[in-house]
Amino acid sequence: MVQYKGEDFEKVLINNMNAMNFLALGRLEEALVEVRRVNEKLYKLKADGKKDFNQSPLALYLGAMIWESDRKYDDAYIAYKKTYDVFPDYRPLREDLIRAGIRAQRPEEVEKWKKLFPEVTIKPEWRDRTMGEIVVVYMHGWGPRKYPRPENPRFPRLVSVTRGFPNFSVSVYQGDYSPQQTAMTSYANGYPIYSIDDVAIKALEADYGRLIGSRMAGVATKTVLADQLRQKDNTLGQLAWIAMNLSDRADLRQWSTLPSSFSIARIPVKSGKYNVRMQSNGVVVSEGSEGDQHTPFAAVRSVTVKGLEKTFLIWRRLH
Repeated sequence: MVQYKGEDFEKVLINNMNAMNFLALGRLEEALVEVRRVNEKLYKLKADGKKDFNQSPLALYLGAMIWESDRKYDDAYIAYKKTYDVFPDYRPLREDLIRAGIRAQRPEEVEKWKKLFPEVTIKPEWRDRTMGEIVVVYMHGWGPRKYPRPENPRFPRLVSVTRGFPNFSVSVYQGDYSPQQTAMTSYANGYPIYSIDDVAIKALEADYGRLIGSRMAGVATKTVLADQLRQKDNTLGQLAWIAMNLSDRADLRQWSTLPSSFSIARIPVKSGKYNVRMQSNGVVVSEGSEGDQHTPFAAVRSVTVKGLEKTFLIWRRLH
């Protein structure tokens, strides 16, 4: 038995998932501790020259939102900028960088981003102390599964279980919600930010050379052991060689409960009480593993939003 040390991206996700658990419990300070640990791990991975795909935009972006909710605006701006360095195509960052720059009192940085993103307009609610925000982190499906490679069962391969990012949106209603209520307070689409499928497959392929080297060393060791036995007893040596090779199988261990993908929706609202409803691919959905529910109540969550703060909803859909 050999200890499973985990992939680099899995080690980052440990603290990432811890942070989301604390956010779901409303414990911002504990979430910030996990964000600091994530930053330490990401810094070490970069210093060690690890592949860029280990630099998780989800971890960086989540940290930026938590810093912003804690009103540590300079830290939030730095985290948004790091996210942009890793994932410049993530569209919400255009507003985030300008808003965070204004709040962090970095006028030169703000001007730079305004020139780079002329389509972004300064919104009055950015300076409104009564405005808060609902943040929905949507985890969809199951990550890829490890199986032996058909051409060589000594080595693993990854097979996707849930493919692609789902289209999802969030509707927000003020006051008590009913199925007949149609007047929404606000609405937002979700944006995909991180694919476990893509990162896991890249990590395995990047590690393939090391796996081959490790297996070759193992085969050489088994050959020596079998030869030593064969010198004493030819039949026993042959049986030992067959037995050792039959037991040499692909290492299929992995963090198997991870979702396939993460997406985020952000909805600015006035401070107050709201009900939030989720839709995925045009269908109202609930959490968990049950089938899609046609009753809107199945996917409604009640939240309280405070000015200048964020209320986080962590939503997991298993299929």
